This record gives sequence, C-alpha cells and structure tokens, in this order.
Amino acid sequence: MRDSEPSRYPWKSVAAAVLAVSVMGIAGRTFLQGRSEPRAVVASPVPVPVEETVPVRTTGSIVIDSQPSGAKVTLDGAEVGLTPLKLDAVQAGRHTIAIVTATGSVRRSVRVEAGKLVTLDVPVYSGWLTVFSPIPLEVSSGGKSIGHTDTGKIMLPAGRHLLTLSNSDFGFTDSRTVEIHSGEERPLNVEPKGRVNINAHPWAEVWVDGNKAGDTPIANLQVLLGTRVFVFKHPQYGERRVTATVTTTDSALSVDFTKTPNQP
Repeated sequence: MRDSEPSRYPWKSVAAAVLAVSVMGIAGRTFLQGRSEPRAVVASPVPVPVEETVPVRTTGSIVIDSQPSGAKVTLDGAEVGLTPLKLDAVQAGRHTIAIVTATGSVRRSVRVEAGKLVTLDVPVYSGWLTVFSPIPLEVSSGGKSIGHTDTGKIMLPAGRHLLTLSNSDFGFTDSRTVEIHSGEERPLNVEPKGRVNINAHPWAEVWVDGNKAGDTPIANLQVLLGTRVFVFKHPQYGERRVTATVTTTDSALSVDFTKTPNQP
C-alpha cells in the first residue's frame, strides 16, 4: 500500500480570510468613529451697532466790556478779570455780574443758555438822585453826608447804594437802597409819617390837607410829617381849622365846638 501523501493545508485561504477580517475590523472602527456624538451648536449674538453719543452742552459764554475799560469783573462774587473780557464754560442758568471801577460799580443779572453767547457792554459813569419828601432830608452814604433834598439833584456813582435819610427836627431816620444807572436820574419818593389821635365835641368830620380822614373819634391816624392843616366840620357848628406840626412822636388834637376857639 502506497503511503498516502501528506495533506496540504490551505494556507493561502487562511491568509486571505485573516486579511479580510482585519480589513473589516479597521473599516468598522472607522465607521464607528464617524458616528460619534454630534457637538452642541452654540448661537453667537448678532452684534448691535452702537450709535455715537453726542455730548450735551451745559455751558455758554459771556463777553463783557465797559466804558471805561479796565474795570474789575466779578461773577457770582468771584473775581474773574478785567474788561474787556470773555468768559467761557459758564454754567447755564442765571448769574450776577458786577463791574467795578474807582468811581462806582454796576451789577447786572444775566441768563446764560447752553451753547450761546451773552454780550454785556456797560457804561460805568455817574448818575443822579432826586429825593421827593414832605420834609427836608439830609442824605448820607457810608456815614458821610452826600447832599440835601433842598439842593435838588444829588450826583452818585453808578451802582447800588445804601442811603440814610434823616431829619433830626422831626425825629425821622430811614434807610433806602437805590440803584443808580450811568447818565440817568433816579427819583426816590419818601413819605415819612407820624400818628395823630383826633377828637371833637360833640363830633366832627376831619379833613387833612384837603383829604377826608373820617369822623371823630379817630385813633392812630397816619399823617405825613411836617406842618399840616386839620379841618373839623360840623353841620350845626360850622368848621374849625387847626394847624399842627406832625413828628414821629404820637400827638393828639381835640376841638370843642361849644367853646370859642380861644376859650380854654
């Protein structure tokens, strides 16, 4: 019996099968890697265009000049320079400007608007004061006499002045503040008064300087200082005229129609 031939192992087929399995494994891994979990999509906000902000102006300017020039200028009490002068970046609103020279001062109130220019041209010359009063008055400023009502106009530097008006004979003293403008006349009316108590027997209408004051009795009647004429009228007894000097000291007047004028 012939020895049988050794069986041939199909090495080529086995090698092909191994190669096929390897290829399939690699393809499987590649496929699985391609099917990994999807990444979350994050939405980015769309940028909004930013508009440029225009700054709001809150200040204005003032140009100040004076006649004569070289006057000192104050703004709300603070010195800011000499005329002619321009002030920039002045806060909008109302401000007080004073222009001061050796002969006087002038105050002005101005309103500044944002982004606008205010112009002031101020003459700083003297003016005049005329005082109207029923009695003569001495006019003083800063403790010094500057005139008398009997002399007519009183010259004063332009600006604000605190004046004292007085008459020692009538016991009157008063203070007034006046604003004098350059080249202008400033009238000042003063009506100093005293109090008078008036009575009559049996009664009477009372007239003072042609104006009816009322029927007696009259208490604390306000009457202009000075020499005044009081007229007492009664429908039966007629009228009586009494001239009296009224001062700041309270006084009293009385008429008795049943007696003659000179009878006590």
